[in-house]
Amino acid sequence: MGDFLGSRAFVGGLKREDLEHGTTQLGPAFKDILAGTEFTVDSILAAGKKRPEVEAYLELHIEQGPVLETEEMPIGLVNRIAGKRYRLGSFAGTASHAGATPFELRRDAFLGLAEFAVKGTQHAAVRYEDGLMTIGKIAVLPGSFSIVPGRADFSLDCRSASAATLEALDRELLALAEDIAGARGLSFGSKLVDATEPVSIPDRMMGLIKEECRDLGYPNMTLASGAGHDAQILASVTDVGMIFIPSPDGISHSPQETINWDDLEKGANLLLRSLIRLAR
Repeated sequence: MGDFLGSRAFVGGLKREDLEHGTTQLGPAFKDILAGTEFTVDSILAAGKKRPEVEAYLELHIEQGPVLETEEMPIGLVNRIAGKRYRLGSFAGTASHAGATPFELRRDAFLGLAEFAVKGTQHAAVRYEDGLMTIGKIAVLPGSFSIVPGRADFSLDCRSASAATLEALDRELLALAEDIAGARGLSFGSKLVDATEPVSIPDRMMGLIKEECRDLGYPNMTLASGAGHDAQILASVTDVGMIFIPSPDGISHSPQETINWDDLEKGANLLLRSLIRLAR
C-alpha cells in the first residue's frame, strides 16, 4: 500500500484497486482492516480534495537527523523534501554444500549482494552530493551454516531532493547490480514497490515562515529534508511549509527518540504565528 495512506486519501491519491486488493507491510489485506472501521472504500475515494479547497498546509516535525543540533540551531526552515524509490531486489545463484564446493565454483548470492551494498554506497557517495542509498532488510536463503547461499533478498531505499539525481541514481544502481550478477554467474531482479517525487517549498511559504521566525527572534537555518513527510503529499493540492526542530543525537524511529522542550516551544510558537498569518 505504501506510505502516507491518510495524506494520499486526502489528495485523492489512492486507487480503488489498491484499497480492495492491497496489503499492508505486516501482511494483512487492507480491506480486512477497513472492515473493522466506519470507513469504506467509497468513502475514502470520495475524500480527495483539489487545490482550491485547501488554502495551505504547515507541518512541524523533528528533523530526524543531526544537522540542527550540530549547528546549534533551534529551528530549521525546510526548502525541499527528498523523493524516494523503494525496491525489493534479489540476487539468485546456486545453493551448494559449504564444504564440498570450492570458491571458484560457487555461485554465492550473498556475495553478490555484499558487493552491491559496498559498491553501490561508494557510487552514491562519490557521484552525488544529494543522493543516498540504504539497504535496510536482508534475507539470505536457505539460511544454513553448511549451505552456500542460493538467494539473497533485500530492500533498497534511494533518496534525493533532486528529481534528476533520484532518477539517475536508481537507474545506475540497477545497472551496477546487473553487472555484479553477470560477473559472478548470478541473476538479479527487482521490483519497484513505492515512489514519491521530490518537492520544493513555495517561495510564498518560505518567506512567510522566515518573517515570523525573524519577528520571534529565533536563530534558524534553511535545509532540505531527507525524510518523507505528509507535506510532500499535500503539495499536490496546496502550498505547503515545514518547520524542523532538532533531534537530539539525530535519533528518530527509536525508543531513544526525544526532544528538547525549549526547542518544541519555539517550534510550536512559530507554527502558531505562521498559521495565524495565513488565516488573516
